[in-house]
Amino acid sequence: MKKLLIASTSTVHGKAYLEYILPELSFFFKGIQEVLFIPYARPSGLSYEEYTNRAKEGFDKININLRGIHEFDNAVDAVNNAKVDLIF
Repeated sequence: MKKLLIASTSTVHGKAYLEYILPELSFFFKGIQEVLFIPYARPSGLSYEEYTNRAKEGFDKININLRGIHEFDNAVDAVNNAKVDLIF
């Protein structure tokens, strides 16, 4: 069974990217080594790769590897068959 976490924002005024939610992310993803990231709601002007790299910086702080769905040949297969534990 996969778990899904949806956050409506990644940045809060005066804090670094994902900083405000890192304690919750650390708890939610406890024991998880890799997460599938879906960067489709990226800020304008950023590529999927750039947005995923930004998210990776946050997840690096809680020692979790993050992979973007665009890194897979097939997005549906990435969700259904990827060797990742959770989707963010």
